[in-house]
Amino acid sequence: MSSIQLFNFKSHEVRTVTIDSAVWFVAADIAKAVGYSLATDMTKILDDDERGMQIVHTPSGDQPMIVISESGLYHALLKSRKPEAQPFRKWITADVLPAIRKTGSYSTEQPTPEQLAMDKLLCSRFIMDLDENRRVRLREVPRDACVMAPREWPGYLRDRGHLLDYDMLPDLISAAAERLNSRIHKR
Repeated sequence: MSSIQLFNFKSHEVRTVTIDSAVWFVAADIAKAVGYSLATDMTKILDDDERGMQIVHTPSGDQPMIVISESGLYHALLKSRKPEAQPFRKWITADVLPAIRKTGSYSTEQPTPEQLAMDKLLCSRFIMDLDENRRVRLREVPRDACVMAPREWPGYLRDRGHLLDYDMLPDLISAAAERLNSRIHKR
């Protein structure tokens, strides 16, 4: 028996169990949430590898229950013609899957401002320079800025058919730095 994790869909509790590091859903909970009277009515359309039996702890003791894999859950929801399946399907496709894609997990807890700030920091690009007092500072680089190491410039220009006079390289670097600084300061 594996540990149970609970999720809520509207007024329905949905129990999940982890089997070999994969999440499986208790079929009775899903069936009840989407309007089936029996879990077997919902699971009969599933492939053999999308359903199984698992011992699940219940108020009346440990019981064998039908569980469905994540693939089985999506299969059942997409095939269901029950009107109750539509909000459940929307919850999965509009809340759960996008959260997993964006953050790597789904949680009913809201991220703290510190977590949001850290996420932004990790997803941003920064440039380090000196302020007027010669102190180091970090500034975010605009998303549309072209960032390239100076040693990459000759090859970049040459590959596009431009001739580059190496005597011009210091001026080119200086002009690019000024342009980048002007874009950063506009923000």
